[in-house]
Amino acid sequence: MLNIPAKGTQNYEGPLNENFKTLEDKLQYKALCTYDSAGNVFTLTLENIPAAVKDQLPLGLPDKFTVVTQFPVDYEENAIIRIGETDFTTKYAAFEAGDTIAVSFNLPEKVCFFSAGAVEPPPVPAAVEYPAAFIREPRYIKATGNTGLTITPPCVFTLPSGTVCKINQPVTLSTASLDTGSAFTYGNDYYVYIHDAGALVPDIKFVISLNPNAPGGASVLNSRKIGGFHYGEVRNVNANGEEINSSGAVRGSGWEGNTKTAIVPNSVWTEQHRPICTPEGMVFVTSGFWSDIYLASMDANGKPVSVYNQLPTTGTEGFNWYTWVERAVRAGKRLLSYDEFIALAAGSPQGNDANNTNAWSATTNTARNRTGLVKNAVSNVGVRDAAGNVYKWLAELITRYDTGTGVSAIGAWAWKDAFPGYGKAYMNADTQLSALIAGGYWVNGVNAGPRAVTCNNFPWVVNTYIGAVLGCDAQQSGN
Repeated sequence: MLNIPAKGTQNYEGPLNENFKTLEDKLQYKALCTYDSAGNVFTLTLENIPAAVKDQLPLGLPDKFTVVTQFPVDYEENAIIRIGETDFTTKYAAFEAGDTIAVSFNLPEKVCFFSAGAVEPPPVPAAVEYPAAFIREPRYIKATGNTGLTITPPCVFTLPSGTVCKINQPVTLSTASLDTGSAFTYGNDYYVYIHDAGALVPDIKFVISLNPNAPGGASVLNSRKIGGFHYGEVRNVNANGEEINSSGAVRGSGWEGNTKTAIVPNSVWTEQHRPICTPEGMVFVTSGFWSDIYLASMDANGKPVSVYNQLPTTGTEGFNWYTWVERAVRAGKRLLSYDEFIALAAGSPQGNDANNTNAWSATTNTARNRTGLVKNAVSNVGVRDAAGNVYKWLAELITRYDTGTGVSAIGAWAWKDAFPGYGKAYMNADTQLSALIAGGYWVNGVNAGPRAVTCNNFPWVVNTYIGAVLGCDAQQSGN
């Protein structure tokens, strides 16, 4: 390690520590180490960096840069380091976690390494800039317990201020990390930020906030959103993701009511593990797609949203299958296929004829219900109302060949005016084309469930009992 003087100035020539990697095995640097009069601020200036090294770095290296460090009394164990040159931090923000750095010290729980030397980057063209985060594990934030999160190392973040933070041991967050209040609110989306509250010396904090732009006391200039989650109803499952009762038996007696209020594990997203659309109100289902948690409703601009305690949009608002396809695009989403519906709905209990305990499905119901109000109506991944409440349009279209008379009778192929003003459909019956709907609706009783499907609704029909649950593809880098 670099021999830091107690006070004053010391000249040093040599590698900055025994693990320091460069493009040349025995590359030496000259360093000037200075303490202030109080003995608690250390300045390290590096210069005379060989041209051979600078030429091979993708964005070059400044001729001289300074690292300013403030030490507690025991600086060898507890110190923070900040790069003095924003120029430098921007260039080296995204080096892969695990690259050797020149100077490093541990800060308990919030372990931050702020690079202060040349490291060997991956070979890339000179014009390519690294992303602001370089993380090996895409799912670097995970739910722990009912109200906890863990940030898993290694990962590196750069804040807009230029501070570089490398996490090299787990960081635990909880309700104590909230910027406002002391508890999570049911049905809300939360965001996880890294915030540098310091001036000359970094003061790194991890904050949970309802604010989608910046946490309280911070701004977009000194904070960065690194993930988020939804807080709501969670079904207890085993290690295989199967629904269980309180004794751990798969679909054992009473399994339908084995739920809890918690951070929805599958809703936790990061910059590299997220849907391609905005992640609010969504859960990860498989490596291929994310699903909305709640039946779709509309915001003030007519864009579909996944929000707790809202009336789901249906044919009451004039929506048919075509309307949903067109509206879903506004949110970067789509209707889901039947197999995707089976995956997102798995673990949702079947409805009952006599009550709404497990789904909004009692045969005495007269209308749709607001989203997410039936506690037991939650799937293994956290989707609400997959069974009951309103039917959900699916992406699949099928052809019907009915027997009988009237509009359903099979006849000669001809253009049918199924959707006036939008062209015509070439069919041999007026109702030949159908779209699948799934899950059942508010009066279906035991017919409603996670595999329930109906095949007789043509896509241009406007029915008050049909809505949608939307989804989108997973971002490829993190699935």
